[in-house]
Amino acid sequence: MPQDLEVTRYLPWSPHTSVAQTEEFVQRCIAAFAEGKRLPFVITLREDELAIGMIELRLGEISADFGYVLARSVWGRGYLTEAARALVDHTLARPSTWRVWAVCDVENVASARVLEKAGMEREGTLRRYIVHPAVSPIRRDVHSTTGCVERQIRLARRALQGCLARRLVVAKGLGEVLMAGVAPAVANAIYHATGRRFRRLPIRLDDLHTTPPLTV
Repeated sequence: MPQDLEVTRYLPWSPHTSVAQTEEFVQRCIAAFAEGKRLPFVITLREDELAIGMIELRLGEISADFGYVLARSVWGRGYLTEAARALVDHTLARPSTWRVWAVCDVENVASARVLEKAGMEREGTLRRYIVHPAVSPIRRDVHSTTGCVERQIRLARRALQGCLARRLVVAKGLGEVLMAGVAPAVANAIYHATGRRFRRLPIRLDDLHTTPPLTV
C-alpha cells in the first residue's frame, strides 16, 4: 500500500521505496501514539484483522484534524467512511474539543465524498495549501471540511426531538438526563447547548410505551 502510486497520489508523502522505509514509518507512528498528540490507528477487517489502511488523529487544544489512507483493493466498500465517522464522533465527544477538520485535494472527489458521508461539511478552499509529491512539486489547493460542536448541536436537537417523539428520554434529578438510543457525541453536543449532563440509558422495546417524555 505505501508504494502504490494511486493510493499515495493525494498524500503529503511519496510512495515508499523499501521495507526499511515502511518500518521506520511504523516506528514513528508508535512513538507518536505514545506521546499522545498524534494518534495513528490501523484500520483492519473485523473477520481476520488484516490491515487495510490507517487513520490518524492530531489533537490540538480545542480542535483536532485527521488524515487517512486505504488500500486500493478495498476502495468503494465504505470502510473509510465508517472509520472517519467513528473518529469524528469519538473526538467531538471530548469536552475540550469543539472542532474536527480535514482537507482533501480539490481533484480528489472520492475523498471529498468520504468526508461528506462521514458527516463533515465543506467550509471553504485553502489555496496553495500543501504539496502532494505524487502529483506535483507545486503547492495545491484543498477543500477544508469540518465537523464541529455547533453542527452536532443541530443534529442533537433533531435527535432529541426524535427521542421525545419515540418517548425514549426520561428526566432524572436536576441537570442530568438519561437518554436511550443517542450517540455519545450527540449527547455531548446537547450538553454544550443546554448545560445539561447526559448519560446513556439502556432501554428495552417493551419499556417504550411506559417511558415518559422529557420536558426541556
